[in-house]
Amino acid sequence: MEQNKNFKYFLLLGLKTIILGLLIGVLVGTYQIVGQLVTKASLFLYGSKETYIIALNVIMVIILSIANFYILKIAPSVDGSGIPTLELALRNKKKMHDAIDIIAMIINSYISNISGFTLGSEGPSVVISSKLAHLYNKIVKDEDDLDTVKLAGGIGFGCAFLSPISGLAYAYEENLKKINIKVLVQGVTMMVLAFLMTSLINHHHLLEISSYSIPKINDIYIYPLLIIINLIGAFLFVHLVKILKSFFFKHKDNVFVKYRGFFMFLIVLILNYTVLSIMGAGGILMKNLVSYSSLVILFSILFARFILTIISGCGKVTGGLIVPILTIGAINGKIISLICVTYLGLSLSYEPLIILMSAVMFFALIIHTPFTALALFYSAVSFLTNNYLDAFYVFPYLTIAIFISYFIFIYLLKCPSLYEEQIDLAIKYSQNKKQVVTNN
Repeated sequence: MEQNKNFKYFLLLGLKTIILGLLIGVLVGTYQIVGQLVTKASLFLYGSKETYIIALNVIMVIILSIANFYILKIAPSVDGSGIPTLELALRNKKKMHDAIDIIAMIINSYISNISGFTLGSEGPSVVISSKLAHLYNKIVKDEDDLDTVKLAGGIGFGCAFLSPISGLAYAYEENLKKINIKVLVQGVTMMVLAFLMTSLINHHHLLEISSYSIPKINDIYIYPLLIIINLIGAFLFVHLVKILKSFFFKHKDNVFVKYRGFFMFLIVLILNYTVLSIMGAGGILMKNLVSYSSLVILFSILFARFILTIISGCGKVTGGLIVPILTIGAINGKIISLICVTYLGLSLSYEPLIILMSAVMFFALIIHTPFTALALFYSAVSFLTNNYLDAFYVFPYLTIAIFISYFIFIYLLKCPSLYEEQIDLAIKYSQNKKQVVTNN
């Protein structure tokens, strides 16, 4: 009897794993490929000099800002990247909605995308994958299985970046936090199936770099410089998000705060018509960084992207923060590279790889995911070159640099991850609100 029960359990678990792997692969792949078309449409609209297209685009952005406002009223869980809200639901601090949130997340992230916000598609990929798994659990009446829901988020991440290893790493570093053989086998199976499906639909890697040369042992001084600039940037980023998020929580009934989404659409509209080349999620900007040769311009772009990403990431629009975070890290890398090329005689051919290393380092610090960052670096290099050994020439140095900076960030600077900071703030202000209601 016990054997039959175990057999049925593993059969159902295997069936769930296969179905979810295939569904996540199709859903995220389709979401990503449509997102690329939306980005192209956005670039066309903002790049056009035709008066009637400009007029139509302005009218469209006004309509979309109104749609964004009402979508967030109907489905508040899709505000921002949706990941902190998802984490709260997994901790039973918030109710999880599924079908309506999946639809709202996809539509509203496209609204942000075509409007030209500095937000990405990877956060929504994580959320819609987790919510799809939760919806499946509801249908089969297995809502206690949160491990599959947590795994699904990582699978969505891996599909978004076309990087199966980083998907599994993200699932464990961000969600599961512990190794379990059954869950690991389930995760590998789900990831393989999802990756096969998504790669049939989408061939666009979110981290594209141009051709490069590999830095030599004599150029090891670039790693301490990358550690310093990314530590400073990551520390400022997390704390500024906390300050701004706290301000919005405290003054949520203020008219400007409540309707700030409309102001953000206006600002982004103006910026896209004036500095289009540095707008969008950041993939295009990262690819074009090698063409910049002025430190003044680079620091200006860094400042602009830094502020825009923080403001956009604090809600009232939908979109992911991971690609924008990688973009800021990439700009850091370009600045270090340009300084080294100009003053220390570093070869210009190393620049694309330094930019990529800096991008993943900055991401590793802010999200507290060093293994995911290393997996992203490996997948980006191997995707570009079809050479699965190239990345290993710098892997030891990059690994040491990332973990040194990670140790300093957590244990010396005592800086929490971006998502943990947002979750703690949400819990804090939720408790304060309940306390006020109780006292009244």
